Amino acid sequence: MDFGRIDSYSSVNYAFPPERNLDLGFLAGGKLSAGLRVRIGLTAFSEKDWVGNFYPSTTKTNQMLQAYASNCGTIEFNPTYYGIPTDLQIQKWRAQVDPSFKFCPKFPSTLSKDPLNTLGSFEWEEWIHCLEAFGQNAGPCFMQLPLNYGPENENKLLQFFQSWDNSKSLTLELRHPGWFESSRLEKLAQFLFDIGIGLVITDVAGRKDVCHMLCTASYCIVRFVGNQHSSDLTRLIAWAEKLHLWESNGLKDIYFFVHQPSPESSFKSAHWFGQYLNKNLKMNVSFPKYAMPNEQQMSLFI
Repeated sequence: MDFGRIDSYSSVNYAFPPERNLDLGFLAGGKLSAGLRVRIGLTAFSEKDWVGNFYPSTTKTNQMLQAYASNCGTIEFNPTYYGIPTDLQIQKWRAQVDPSFKFCPKFPSTLSKDPLNTLGSFEWEEWIHCLEAFGQNAGPCFMQLPLNYGPENENKLLQFFQSWDNSKSLTLELRHPGWFESSRLEKLAQFLFDIGIGLVITDVAGRKDVCHMLCTASYCIVRFVGNQHSSDLTRLIAWAEKLHLWESNGLKDIYFFVHQPSPESSFKSAHWFGQYLNKNLKMNVSFPKYAMPNEQQMSLFI
């Protein structure tokens, strides 16, 4: 992911911003249920170099999703950003995963560039049908607004969300800097909380405003963008402690997606993070695992 990347990371302050004192129920002491389900995932499953290292050496191309899902509980599903899959394709994907596995499909780019104006279109109806076709394997879908989609479109965006069918979990990813002015963001967060729509939290070096730490639904998508740098470990530990805190403050589901400059380092980071959560915080999290146990000690940053 190129968004928010910079040339040098030595002077970046990765500290989380203060959590805003919004009376939203989530993260404000309004406990909803016991336990927090954390799902760690990546953004792809069909990397050929993973065969024989992260996947068993006998894994065929059409078995890669099955190998991925045997350890991971979710995936940031980018194919839908580029086009709406057919029912047959979705059936093939679902046949390779357990009922508990969750796809988090990204809105097609043609719909997210101007959401309100696409309502009722043929492509819109296809997209809704697509989400329904994922059935019980549907995790929250997420709409990534373009970088140039700013607050001047606020009324249009709110109208769109008022028409959303809340039986389908939805999260919003904001990118234009204007959305993160304090009063505007808090107003939008309150609106999203009232109608049960989430906000994606993105932790990336070059845009600390998008790591806003606002949870507006009982589920949350976190996109962790590493730098294949030693600071990634410190950041992941901080996230582990944050999730442990959130576990007692109302959240039910966290979808934690790891981005790194290479597929190999993405896998290693997600593996390390899952191990840390389970060993140090006594969680029971599924996470990417190596095909060969003796490879678990490989350096995270090679």
